[in-house]
Order: sequence, then structure tokens, then C-alpha cells
Amino acid sequence: MKKLLVLIILSLSLVACDSDDLDCANVLCAPGPAMVITFFDAETGEQLYTDTDGEAPDGFTITVQNDLELSYNQGYVFQDGELVIYVFPEVATIVQEGVFDVTINATVQTQESSGCCPDYSISNINATGGDLTVTQSPELRLRIDF
Repeated sequence: MKKLLVLIILSLSLVACDSDDLDCANVLCAPGPAMVITFFDAETGEQLYTDTDGEAPDGFTITVQNDLELSYNQGYVFQDGELVIYVFPEVATIVQEGVFDVTINATVQTQESSGCCPDYSISNINATGGDLTVTQSPELRLRIDF
């Protein structure tokens, strides 16, 4: 009987605590959208970086606007052969020394969302130094052939 009483009180307290208002005070939002990029060799059609999980390739750098260089595991990572940039700015230069030098330009706009963090819209994407294919599924994905 005591267990039943405890369950009823617990159930009522959970219902009373349910609220539609979001408490965003302790939520840390990223200052921009993430982007997933896959690199291919234009001549062979072979995907690059399929064996880079856990570390960045030698000579690989990403520089964003204001000449800020992103660091591995904080600004970007490689997962399953794809480059994931955590916070994509409007301009990013991606270089693997002696292999390629690609600059990606985009328009990034902040949009309202129903959650604590804003949504982002990325448009007008173009690249120099490689052929760019853009898909959204559901996140923005870029394929670069160079």
C-alpha cells in the first residue's frame, strides 16, 4: 500500500512539473551551422579521407574568415571519410598541402526556431579550387571534386 501511495504522489508531482515553457538558461548554442564535406579525386572518382578517423591528415588546415585556423576535434573532425566542420562561417579555405586548396563561400543567415538555439539557412554556396555539388539530406552536404 505504501508503494502505491508513493507512486501516486510521484506521478502527480511529475504532471505538475510538466511545462510547455523552455528553460534555455543553461543551453549553449553554436554560433553557426555545421557542414559535412566529402572530397573526391576528380580523375579517379575515389573518395579521399576514408582512413582518417581519429586524426587530421598531414598538412591539412581549415582557415575561416579573419584568418582564424580551426583546430582538429574542436573546429572540425573526420567521420567515416567525411569532413565535419562544427561551425561553418561564410568563408572557409580548406587546404591539404601539396594536394588541394579549396575556398568555399556561402551566405549564412540566422532563422527563428522553436527550440532554444536558432536555425541557420545556408545559400549561395560556391567553391574555387574544385567542382562543388550541394545536397541537403537533412543536413547540408557538399561534395568537392578536385
